[in-house]
Amino acid sequence: RVIHQPTIGSGVTIGRGYDMKYRTPCEIRKDLERAGIPSEQAKLISKAALMSGIEAKLFVKNNKHKIGEISNLQQTNLFNLIYPSYVNKAKHIYNQVLCSDKNVIKNNTQKCVSKTNFVHWDNLNILVREILVDMSYQGYLNYNYCYYFNKFGSTKKALIESIIKLTKVIDNRWKSRIRYLR
Repeated sequence: RVIHQPTIGSGVTIGRGYDMKYRTPCEIRKDLERAGIPSEQAKLISKAALMSGIEAKLFVKNNKHKIGEISNLQQTNLFNLIYPSYVNKAKHIYNQVLCSDKNVIKNNTQKCVSKTNFVHWDNLNILVREILVDMSYQGYLNYNYCYYFNKFGSTKKALIESIIKLTKVIDNRWKSRIRYLR
C-alpha cells in the first residue's frame, strides 16, 4: 500500500502492481484520482513517472514516508481500473503469435487463418486465459511463451510445458501457476 520497487528493473510501484515505469505523470494522476486517491497525494506519486533502476530506488527511499499509504479500497479500485488493460495486453501478445507470418495465411478479408491448430483467445480454457493475463500483469508474458504454448497444443498441459521450457528459475510464483493449471 506504499510506494515500492519490486525489482531493480521495475518502476516505482504502488498497490497491487501499479508500475509507473512506462506511465506519464498525467496518466498516473488521472488513474490514482479515479481510484479515489486525493489529488495532492496523487500529484506526489505521479513524480515517479517513467523511472526505473536506481532512479526509482532513490525516489522510493526519499519519498515513501512523505507520500504515505493508500487505503485497501483505493488499492482495490486502482487494480480494478487497470486490470482490463492487462487482459487486452495478454490478448494482443497472444494474437501476435496467432497472426505472425510464419503461423498464418491471410484470407481475402485480411483476417488471420491459422496454418496450424492454434486456438482463438475466446476458445482457450478459462484457467489458461487467467494465467496468461497474470503473466501479462507480472510482466512475464511474451511472444515466446505464446508461441510454444500454441506449438505444444494450446492446452493447460501445453502452457505448463511452455513455462517449464522457457522459465530459467521455477520459483514459488511459477509453481503456483503450474498448480493452478493442474
